[in-house]
Amino acid sequence: MNSIKLTLVTTLILLAVSLLIYIFNLHNFILAKLYHIDRYYFKNFFYKNFVERLNFIYRWALPGLYLTLFVGLVLNFFKYTFNELENPRTLLISSSLLTNAASFIAAIIIDPGQLSNINNLNNDALIAKFPYNELIFFNHKSDIGKNYCRTCKLLKIPRSKHCSTCDKCFLLFDHHCIWLNNCVGYYNYKWFILFLISLCWCLIYGSHLCFTVLKNQLLMYRNGQIIGSQNFATKFNLNDHTLMQKCIAYFTIMTKTSLTNERTGIIFLLCSIFSVVVAWFTLEHIYYLYLGMTTNESSKWELLRYLISKECIYYKYYEDTENENKIEKLYLIKDFDGVFYKLSDENCAVDVTGAQLFKVTDMKKEIDNVYDHGFWNNVKERIITPSYL
Repeated sequence: MNSIKLTLVTTLILLAVSLLIYIFNLHNFILAKLYHIDRYYFKNFFYKNFVERLNFIYRWALPGLYLTLFVGLVLNFFKYTFNELENPRTLLISSSLLTNAASFIAAIIIDPGQLSNINNLNNDALIAKFPYNELIFFNHKSDIGKNYCRTCKLLKIPRSKHCSTCDKCFLLFDHHCIWLNNCVGYYNYKWFILFLISLCWCLIYGSHLCFTVLKNQLLMYRNGQIIGSQNFATKFNLNDHTLMQKCIAYFTIMTKTSLTNERTGIIFLLCSIFSVVVAWFTLEHIYYLYLGMTTNESSKWELLRYLISKECIYYKYYEDTENENKIEKLYLIKDFDGVFYKLSDENCAVDVTGAQLFKVTDMKKEIDNVYDHGFWNNVKERIITPSYL
């Protein structure tokens, strides 16, 4: 009983703290404050000697926590639960666990697509594959410097981003994953999504197997197949079939019978809790694949959606003299004073006198996401990754 409570409380606290750190980006905020204090008062003494080491330890703490939970659950499953299964599907169980472990390691060690060794030829090929859409990624022709990363001094390929944690630019940047201590990008996204899907499957299937064992144990106690089980069933009212009493009966089996049932119950509860969280993240990424966007781009599209809802986005047609006078759209944003600016540059006012303007009112019908090629093509794009770097 005490071990179940301790395990659940500890796991839930670690999960809550990890989610809060991830959501509010607290680790970067805390480290920035410590660095500022150290630089101002101690001339970088602590940063050089301690903070870098603490940052290294912190960044590997969550991957270490995942591995600890994973290995602990697997070992306890095979030691206590596996032998209680009537028809254990050894091949399915083993292959599921190996797939999850292999994809986790691959997502950690494979370079997401660091933009540090590309040449001009690669730049041209990348921009052809990931063009500027002038909605969330802009080609600043009038100010070329804005097309380059301020930190890395490299050309900002559309859909790429500089990660403040890794301090590098990555192609097709999705997000920095604290559970991998690595960014998720062009080359390792397929391993990341495989890791999510396989983990989701392992948790759901694991909770099912554990529940099956507990269900069989409950039936054996109800039917008197275990010595002393009749008195036990009567004492704890295991034969009552109301929903609430069923839940109490299962909890009784987990806490008051045997070590095997206790460990099986712990695995069942942990798998059930984590499966909900992991399933949510997995479905979120599948939804982004359906929309043809990354996690990083989702906030940009959401901002554009908000501006459209406030009737701030317009466009006009113009001839692009640098592209054989091709007719293009120039997207504009209108401020509260009625002044129009380029969507790509809020400091560049545009004279729209005599111009025919079109207000964007429906994002789905009037805004074309050039990165969305249909769900299956989006999936192929993320799985089949030709080398550009």
